[in-house]
Amino acid sequence: MERIAKAAGIGKQTLYVKFRDKEQLFLAVAQRTAKIDLSHVFPEEMLPFEIAVRQLAQAVAKMLEHPGAQRLNNLLRNEINRFPQLMDMVEAGGWSEFQNALVEFFERYERKGCLKQPAALAAEILLYLVTGDRERRYLYRQTYNAEGRADHLDRLVDVFLQGVMNAPPPEPLT
Repeated sequence: MERIAKAAGIGKQTLYVKFRDKEQLFLAVAQRTAKIDLSHVFPEEMLPFEIAVRQLAQAVAKMLEHPGAQRLNNLLRNEINRFPQLMDMVEAGGWSEFQNALVEFFERYERKGCLKQPAALAAEILLYLVTGDRERRYLYRQTYNAEGRADHLDRLVDVFLQGVMNAPPPEPLT
């Protein structure tokens, strides 16, 4: 606590006025880190399905690569057993809101007949592909340059589209 107070430029007693112990301070930092900004994730207009999904996947990947998201991921990985309430904070910080917005995004396209899978399943599959790939790369310490990351994400989206997108109607024979 002393080092934290010094780094913040305040006295240790001032820190204890706001946070009664290290655990409370730790949880407050985790809660602040768990806030999710959705303003740049979802396309604002109704784009063709394939384009919208590609933009969405890129925005989600970018969100996951943000230093705050990476810190939160590391925090959860390392401290979830000691602080089970961390998952509640992540939920309150916007993860549930994000998942709901993702389902709503796919529901718009489901109503237009673009999906062969239910919207909730499409949302779950896309999240698993993008977040699971990031986790796999983290575990195996694989890195890509920006171009390699973009190519890899495009391949993931191709797989996703094959699994959830209705085939366009065949062209009439002339």
